[in-house]
Amino acid sequence: MTRSIIPTNPIETGDTLRPPLITRFAPRFGGSFVRDSHARSIVKALTWRLLGLGFTFSAMWLVTRRLDLAAGVGVADFFVRLVAYYVHERVWNRVSLGRVQRPGYEI
Repeated sequence: MTRSIIPTNPIETGDTLRPPLITRFAPRFGGSFVRDSHARSIVKALTWRLLGLGFTFSAMWLVTRRLDLAAGVGVADFFVRLVAYYVHERVWNRVSLGRVQRPGYEI
């Protein structure tokens, strides 16, 4: 059997070639994967935590009926989880698990 000179998709052919789980080199354009920018990760973390702030504040106020306590817990929770989410996003940005590689060519 001769091998075709046209590149094929490893997933379709059943080849076991897989990208490494952690990618150190993932350029924004022209490479195998596209990574999110730091600004995008920050905006995602902020919008997610603003939503979470509303839920945390509401839950605390419903339980305690104290605005000062609800606000304090909500703000503390906002900043702690904002940093945690940002770090989580940046780590996952380096993981190739579940990502589909771009073809090395386009027709």
